[in-house]
Amino acid sequence: MESTFSFYKNRLRQVLEGKCGSAQNYACLSDNKIVSETISVQEFDGDYAVADDGDCMEPIGRGKLYNKGTCSGSLTCNTGEYHGTCSLRFYIRDAYKNPWDYYSLAEKVGVNFNTGTPYKIHADWFKSKSW
Repeated sequence: MESTFSFYKNRLRQVLEGKCGSAQNYACLSDNKIVSETISVQEFDGDYAVADDGDCMEPIGRGKLYNKGTCSGSLTCNTGEYHGTCSLRFYIRDAYKNPWDYYSLAEKVGVNFNTGTPYKIHADWFKSKSW
């Protein structure tokens, strides 16, 4: 999640700096010009890995962490003072099956039965961060 917030924080700052750059073309603007913007954030997905925790839990493996939301901020053009906030809904859509069941010795030698039950991993949460 932190890398996602960092990505959007930098992206929003670039947008605001672009607005400051175009604002400098107007001689009537004061040196304390403040620009603001809101951007929609869509599907910047990050990889995650859930490894064996050493406590009898099976590793889930790798997957994608998705998000959607908005980021808003302001930048004082001459000082570079930058404030903003991102509000994101994170979500995971994955599936899991115990690899010890799936790759059981019996299945490897041709006996066809499954002792493990596959199940979906669906998780949703909301996070907001300000700077």
